[in-house]
Amino acid sequence: MHPTTMIYSLVTKTRTRIHSIELPIRATARSLQLELPFANVDVWLGGYGEINGRILQSFSCEETARSSYNRLCDRIKVCTSSLAKVQPAGKGPTERSRKVRVLAVYVGYPEDYRVPVELVHEHTITIPASMVKEISGSLYVPRWFLRKALIDRQVRQPYEHLVRVEGEWDGEEKLWAAVFEPMLKYLNESV
Repeated sequence: MHPTTMIYSLVTKTRTRIHSIELPIRATARSLQLELPFANVDVWLGGYGEINGRILQSFSCEETARSSYNRLCDRIKVCTSSLAKVQPAGKGPTERSRKVRVLAVYVGYPEDYRVPVELVHEHTITIPASMVKEISGSLYVPRWFLRKALIDRQVRQPYEHLVRVEGEWDGEEKLWAAVFEPMLKYLNESV
């Protein structure tokens, strides 16, 4: 059974809940989707504690709200359904291609094979121009496409495994504005 709701609660220092927002979670054929006010996104929910089908997250100040926000953004980035922000790296070899720079995170097990190490590499890859989407002056590419392109290149050592494509996802600012910012406004008004 999968969780059905993610609840973010604003609490006082004595852990009394003063405001909360519920985000429904639904199962699709391939993943779990978090229903945000502006879109549905795939999310990896491993590691979150679950009580009666609900994932409860609490915060009492801006610092803990940012921490919750960053953790949720990271969980969305692990999935491949969102767009990833990339940096332009010039024209491609044809007019229908484009070069972009992307950060990829790998896990390696060097030498002793006991302790995994995260390694971040920047790659410049050529992709079809049709895969690049411009949003508010920034370039985005589907995360699944970047992941496939990096795996196809096989540029890392055999002991390194691609974990995720880094880069801000296309809904990060909207998530903060729709979920976390109103909660902090409510906190500031109630103090």
